[in-house]
Amino acid sequence: MGMLTKYGTIWGDYTKFAGRAFWVGPASSTVSTATIDGRAYPMSDGNDGLSPERPLATIAQAISNATANVGDTIFLLPGTHNLTSQAGSTAAAALAFSKAGITVIGLPFDPVRSAFSLAPQAIITAPASTVAAVCTAADLTFLNCSFLGVSGAASLSFTTACSRLTVRGCYFDLTVGAASTGGIIATSATQAPANVLIEDSLFAFDNTGTSGSFGLNIGAAIHYLVRNNHFRLNAKGAGVVAHTTAVQVNDVANGLFDGNYFYSSLGSAAAITNGILGVAMAGTAAIRFWHNKVLGVSVTNPFTGFAASDADLLLNYVGTVAGGTGGTLITSTT
Repeated sequence: MGMLTKYGTIWGDYTKFAGRAFWVGPASSTVSTATIDGRAYPMSDGNDGLSPERPLATIAQAISNATANVGDTIFLLPGTHNLTSQAGSTAAAALAFSKAGITVIGLPFDPVRSAFSLAPQAIITAPASTVAAVCTAADLTFLNCSFLGVSGAASLSFTTACSRLTVRGCYFDLTVGAASTGGIIATSATQAPANVLIEDSLFAFDNTGTSGSFGLNIGAAIHYLVRNNHFRLNAKGAGVVAHTTAVQVNDVANGLFDGNYFYSSLGSAAAITNGILGVAMAGTAAIRFWHNKVLGVSVTNPFTGFAASDADLLLNYVGTVAGGTGGTLITSTT
C-alpha cells in the first residue's frame, strides 16, 4: 500500500497541513484494539498517537497532546467515541477544545467527495446533560464527524472566542427528543465570533412526545456563512409533535444563510414550526437569506421574527406538494 506520511498524505502528494497527525481509536470498556490494514493494534493514552499503529484511546488525550496554532490534526478512526466509556478516561466529561487551530477529521474521509455526509462513521457521543465538544478557541475545524445527541445538552457549543469555527460534512443526530438536546449552540445569545462557517451538514430531529432544541443557534455571530445544510424532521408514528425551531438567530447577528433545506421525512405527521427564527431583534441585524428552500407542508414559518430592515431575501422558495408549480417565492420574514 502507499506510504502515509506524518502529514496525513500519501508519499509524493502535496502537504495538506504542517502539524502533527494524532490517531484516536473508538476505545471502550470492551474494545481495546483498533484494526488498521487488517491488523489489530492496542489503543492506549500511553501511546504517542502519531501513527495509526499507535492509536490513542481518547479524544481528550489527543487534545492534550496537540499544540495550538501549528496545524495539528486529530483523526478519528471509525466507530463510536463514547466519552462515558472510553478506556483510559478518568471521568465522563465534555471535550474541552480550548487550544486554537486544531482540526478533527472523522475517517474514512475523502476531501473530494465530502460535500455531504449522511452519517459519517466516526461517532462522538457524550454522557447525558454533557456537551460533547465545548469550543472556546479560534480556528477550530470539524470535518466528517457524526455527533450523537444526548438528553440535556448541545452536541457542540461555542463562544465569542471561536472566530473562524468551521463545521463541514458533519451529522448531528438529535433524535433523542429531549427539549434541551441541541446541535451547534452558542453558549449565550450575545456570543459573537466572526467568520463562522457551517456547511454541508445534516441536522436530524425526531420529536416523539416532546420538541427538541435547535439544530443551530448562531448566537450573535458576525459575518457567518451557513450554507448547503439539511434540517430534517424524522418524526413518524404516534406521539410525534412539531419541532419548534430548526435555527435561531439572536440580536445584532450579521451573516448569510445560503442554499439550506428544511423539511420533514416523507410520511411524517409533524412539521417544523419555525425554519429560521429571529429572537429579540431590537438592534441592527443584517441577515441575508439566499436560495434557501423549505417544504411547505413541513415548515409552518420559513423565516420569522425578523423586521424588514433586518433581512435581505433572494430567491428563497417554499416547495409545493406532488410537483405543483415548482415552488412559491418567500417574500416575508415576519
